[in-house]
Amino acid sequence: MDLTKQVLPLIACLPPGRCESCYLYDIMTENELSYIIRGAIFKVYNALGPGLLESVYVAALVYELKKA
Repeated sequence: MDLTKQVLPLIACLPPGRCESCYLYDIMTENELSYIIRGAIFKVYNALGPGLLESVYVAALVYELKKA
């Protein structure tokens, strides 16, 4: 499962402006955006722990980023 195909569309739409969430990402700094992403990663890892398949972590990360 390719992480970038599932997660990158949640981070930024290409081309920008095609959805409502693009506006939020256009006004965020790189630090603010990375803070949200890192927070979602830590939340997923702390909830699930080590040893699962990558696809499980990807699905959980996609879910967390959609909530953010």
